[in-house]
Amino acid sequence: VVPLWQQRQSRRGLALAAVAVLALLLTAGWWALRPGQSQSQTAGKDAPTPIAAADVLPSAPSAALAARPTSTSAALAARPTSTSAARPTQDQALDSWLRANHLTPTPELRTRALRCPRALIAELRCLSASAGPSFFASVRLPLLYMLDGQWTNSATQAFSGRYLAIYQVPKDAPEVFGRGFAGPGVSELSSLLAARDGGTAAQRIYGPRMLERVTALQRALGIKADGVVGPETWVALLPPPAKPN
Repeated sequence: VVPLWQQRQSRRGLALAAVAVLALLLTAGWWALRPGQSQSQTAGKDAPTPIAAADVLPSAPSAALAARPTSTSAALAARPTSTSAARPTQDQALDSWLRANHLTPTPELRTRALRCPRALIAELRCLSASAGPSFFASVRLPLLYMLDGQWTNSATQAFSGRYLAIYQVPKDAPEVFGRGFAGPGVSELSSLLAARDGGTAAQRIYGPRMLERVTALQRALGIKADGVVGPETWVALLPPPAKPN
């Protein structure tokens, strides 16, 4: 039999142990549920790491490289296109063509030249026609070419199309004549043909031999080979215009 005082001592120890355990539980619960501690821990876990200003702003060399355009892009932006630099405007081409014919460009002459009447000015004639590469390869007179809807004074070797020419037939020679003609212009025609085909330059009558020479030239030029000496044949044969006295 346990003495009574021992039983009381044992109960008192158990009660104290229970109180201690309860106190520990309450303390642990209060610590876990404390508002300030939970928010600070949550903020510490979820808040992003602050970024230093040095990580955002580029250094001086990198900023300068970003702001400076590359040499290639700057050169391409500043360089004009080859088309605009190579081809003159229609007015520039027209003035250059008139000066090549020893004419002073004026508003009236520009307008008249573009209309290209047969009698242009004084003894000068104007021809508006179409031809192919073989014709243009033989012509020594300054020409104006219709290219992409506007007149220009230069064209490629393969050009085929409309052109303008200013020319002057030899003195006292008719602009158009053919077989059987014996008069001014035949000897000049014979000399011009001789420079091309190496034939005689002394013919004074448009006979069968000259007819053969003229038709051979016209076939080579790609124009109508009828033996009639007209504007296209003159334009193909005449030398560059001489500067007037």
